Amino acid sequence: ILILQILSTFIGSAGFSIISSAAHHVYQELDPDNEFHFKRKGSVGSLYLQLPLLKVIIGLLPIQTKKVSIPVSVQTSETPLGGGNFTTSWTTLSCPVFDKSVCTPMIFCGVVTIFMAYLAVVQMRIYSPDEVFDEYLESVKSKLVEPPSESSSDEEVELCA
Repeated sequence: ILILQILSTFIGSAGFSIISSAAHHVYQELDPDNEFHFKRKGSVGSLYLQLPLLKVIIGLLPIQTKKVSIPVSVQTSETPLGGGNFTTSWTTLSCPVFDKSVCTPMIFCGVVTIFMAYLAVVQMRIYSPDEVFDEYLESVKSKLVEPPSESSSDEEVELCA
């Protein structure tokens, strides 16, 4: 499964790189001054695709400690006695709290949180609020159609009746 995770990350990154490069070349003619930072927007998007690879790399690191442990009682045997009674024997194991199965997701979540905060700041600088609002406003205006005139609506009512 490790090989599949690495392959899927590289294949996804390669596909995204091809698409973003093609889009950059198209937009380069429309925006020769690079006012809208198309290449930078594409490179920031490709960083999201690297997160599965980060999980694989952190999983390979030997991050664990056995200094902190919790005593856990485990039943070792049960001996039946007469009259429905029984005796049990227990042993106490010292289970580590921060073993590899705990530390790997904990470190991954911490790194992803810092990484997402960084990407949020970068994207806040790339996508200025006025630019995003202007693009949204233009898309809404393009979807609006002129309302039909009153004479055409009267004709449509007569046709439907």
